[in-house]
Amino acid sequence: MTDLLRHCGAKNLWLLTAVLFSSPALRAQQPAFTTDDFIDRMGIHAARPDAALLELGIRHYRTVLKNDATSEDQPAVLGQFYNRYGIRPTLLLDWAKTGPPAEMVRLVEQYHPGVIAAIEGPEDVNNPYGQAPLLKYKGKTGVAGACDYLTDYYAALKAEPATRGIPVACFTMLDFVGNGERDAYGLNSFDYENWQTFQGAKIPEWRLEASMVKADSIVGVGHVTKPLIASACGYNVAGRADRRAVDIRSQTRYIPMLYAEYFRHGLVRSYVFKLYNEEQYGWIGPEGVKRPVFYAVKTLIRLLKDATWNPWIHDWDNKDFSPRALNFTLVGAPETVHTILLQKHTGQYTLLIWNEVSNYDKPHDKDIINAPVPVTLKLMAPVNLPVAMYSLNENGTYALNVSKFASGVLDLKVPDSVMVLQFTPAAPKDTTPPTPPGVLSATTTNKSVTLSWTPSKDSVGVAGYFIFRNGEYIGSTPTATFTDAGNRLRPGLGYTYAVRAFDAAGNMSVRATATALLKAEG
Repeated sequence: MTDLLRHCGAKNLWLLTAVLFSSPALRAQQPAFTTDDFIDRMGIHAARPDAALLELGIRHYRTVLKNDATSEDQPAVLGQFYNRYGIRPTLLLDWAKTGPPAEMVRLVEQYHPGVIAAIEGPEDVNNPYGQAPLLKYKGKTGVAGACDYLTDYYAALKAEPATRGIPVACFTMLDFVGNGERDAYGLNSFDYENWQTFQGAKIPEWRLEASMVKADSIVGVGHVTKPLIASACGYNVAGRADRRAVDIRSQTRYIPMLYAEYFRHGLVRSYVFKLYNEEQYGWIGPEGVKRPVFYAVKTLIRLLKDATWNPWIHDWDNKDFSPRALNFTLVGAPETVHTILLQKHTGQYTLLIWNEVSNYDKPHDKDIINAPVPVTLKLMAPVNLPVAMYSLNENGTYALNVSKFASGVLDLKVPDSVMVLQFTPAAPKDTTPPTPPGVLSATTTNKSVTLSWTPSKDSVGVAGYFIFRNGEYIGSTPTATFTDAGNRLRPGLGYTYAVRAFDAAGNMSVRATATALLKAEG
């Protein structure tokens, strides 16, 4: 509230009902993302694409780069699935089978152009407990060897015209061995930060921000942080047989919530472990039986699906349009109630809403049955709209309940799983977006960033500005300035900001972007 009052000033207190708070407990104007963007950030571990992956509807999977343990035709098979269905792999450099950088680049060139979404550096490079010996390169072992290897591999990949456009994700390491991420301090030979975030029996948001900070710190003082992927995450369903595990019911509720939470935090992609059963993480059990989580994710994707793969142009139709902001508030929502606003090209809004609380009691190995939270959703422009509400069942399906906004008000009971609301307001008369913010600049301390810009213009009037840091929506302001003092910021590191102007009708401008380097300590 203090930050909002500072932005608004005494003369603009009326804007309190039109400015979006960064806290999940109270909202007004909120930016929408495309439903296609949400689906595109979902990933899963799968050795190779098959009918089950196609049925699921996930477009991105994580597997290994061709080596002596994969089939000889692996590049061709992966290419066929991309050409026909648009699904793409991120290819892991298996550190037990890693050859010289130039040789590994030759392997990448065996894949059809456009097939590979990213190349990922070796996994758990400091793991002394693994079955294979620690990575060694140029006489160095573990993280030190991995840093030199990834530096040389990155240079070799970017030197070749056929491969230079493929993004590279950093290697991963165990943060409880040695100095963890500090051993890789100053490494910049990658395009994506990378972290693995297994939650045990905790909620998806548990330790997420701390993991993001650790991933950021690798680039070192004086450098700009990069987009982040979670190359492995998920929930083990061994129950009482494993101290880190939950049961099938909790896995079914947590996994859609994990995808939503990681999207909310701006991650480029989240790869859940694993499609087929391994160490009790799989969505398809050891007997080939699909677990409820499989159907939960499949149904969620079907509800959100908007774009269609066009094999003739190797791209998704209907994915390129500008979504509109929506002006609403949630009354009675505690801090644990989170939302994401999405939109299809037809104009239909999808509001994902969930109460992120624990649903598994690990000390006693039993489910927690949480009562739904009563919340009132109010659209700021009162309208009477039918709304489709989908709630997750125990078997992984979503049950439909049709309701209606009454003068823009809808009473909800928010569960401890992702609920889907879909509705289509009337098209606004004003469809002209504001002009982009101009001359975006930043002043910094060692703990904060203050952005300022030339105000946008609009045919009716600019209502405010949405602010994003490294792809994560962090707040809004009615004025042409914003101060970020978020917990993710660290002295000496740089962050990429984007600002979008919006008007009362929800039209959003093109983003204006700038990087800001915090002052170092001392």
